[in-house]
Amino acid sequence: MSESGDQHFSRVDRPANASGGLPNAGVGLHGPHFVQSPSLDGRLRGDLPAMEMKFLLSEAQARAVEDYLRPSLSLDPHADPQSGYSLTTLYVDTPQMDVYHRRGRFRLFKFRVRRYGAAQQIYLERKSKRGMEVRKRRTQVPLEEVALLAGGSSPRGWSGTWFHAQIRRSEFQPVCLLSYDRSAYFGQASEGPIRLTFDRNICGHRTGDWSFPQSRPAQSLLGDQVVCEMKFRGALPDLFKRAVCEFRLTPVGVSKYRHCLDATGAVGSGELKSA
Repeated sequence: MSESGDQHFSRVDRPANASGGLPNAGVGLHGPHFVQSPSLDGRLRGDLPAMEMKFLLSEAQARAVEDYLRPSLSLDPHADPQSGYSLTTLYVDTPQMDVYHRRGRFRLFKFRVRRYGAAQQIYLERKSKRGMEVRKRRTQVPLEEVALLAGGSSPRGWSGTWFHAQIRRSEFQPVCLLSYDRSAYFGQASEGPIRLTFDRNICGHRTGDWSFPQSRPAQSLLGDQVVCEMKFRGALPDLFKRAVCEFRLTPVGVSKYRHCLDATGAVGSGELKSA
């Protein structure tokens, strides 16, 4: 996969199957309903921008919205029909917590390392956001290569060199680890691919390590609340618009990363407190 510039993106989230490896392709992955997140699809000239709208819902609200939209969408083929799939994400920040405080250029970017289930692969990811417009760049590498991010230099020809260079340039360090369960659906609107996700059981803790421990973080961050995300290109699709009106949903800014640092008391006087 080429990672030489901003126009090169991974085309699909690939969580783990039950055995911990990459899943089988699944229904529709190579057909006209190729599974993709709008923000991960490489934009061509004239393409509409990828957008993301978030909602913080009660479990009852989330189930109602999910039941309403499910008949019009397809279940992500990588997900278990009952439980979806789990994600664990390692977030980084500067010693002065510039990402957390949205200072300067850091107000637009987050850098993170993501793992799906018990997969032996991870994704090095940069997410940029302006208002509701979102873009992502990500590279898949073997799980054990997360340790390379702690070093002063990366191996010649390593696909994660672009990410490692940003880590060194910005003096990024691991600050927290989050884990949650995701139900995901996809579909197609006239403007392009659409995606709907529900994140539950969001937990996290502080960390300073470049690693993914076996155990899941224990501290609950949002209780029984569910983060719902609608992802699309250009204007809000009619399908999502009907759901927003039907359930009187109000978009909110929900940052799991900031919730984790706030809940764990990790930030004080503008800098990261010692764990």
